[in-house]
Amino acid sequence: MTALYAGIDPGKTGAVALVDEQGRCVGLHDCPTIKAGKKQEFDPAGMAELLAGRYLARIVLEKSQAMPAKLHGRRQGVSSTFQTGYGFGLWVGILAELRAPYDVTHPRTWQARMLRDVPSTDTKGRSLLRARQLWPDQIGRLGKTKHGRSDALLMAEFARLTAGRGSEAA
Repeated sequence: MTALYAGIDPGKTGAVALVDEQGRCVGLHDCPTIKAGKKQEFDPAGMAELLAGRYLARIVLEKSQAMPAKLHGRRQGVSSTFQTGYGFGLWVGILAELRAPYDVTHPRTWQARMLRDVPSTDTKGRSLLRARQLWPDQIGRLGKTKHGRSDALLMAEFARLTAGRGSEAA
């Protein structure tokens, strides 16, 4: 069974990416959600299904944090702050239940390694550019509105590159 490395962007618009030991993308999935009235809600069973039954050598789960200050010209509201924490907590519970080896990693940590030497001041644009460079076969799935996918791929690659170094790399 081939070892896989996973990256998880835990938001509702986040994603889960899997890369193999050679760094090839073998799975790229938007965070599973279900329609609840007019809103989308997390689908915990679908989230668990993405990882269950796989040999996961290491997972990087992006640390979630509230953004009460202005971010991109707007503030994160109370409801979205709660949802951010809720999704993160769901992923932690799922990973614990699966007994999967994971590290909670601050975005600046994986970005410092994976976005090094990528020009621009726009982090999302840099992430998209790097993901397209590393996985040209995934370009059609890495659109501007799907930045969770590029972030998840880069976190999975970060997990692969730093495997064996434990949480000190995170």
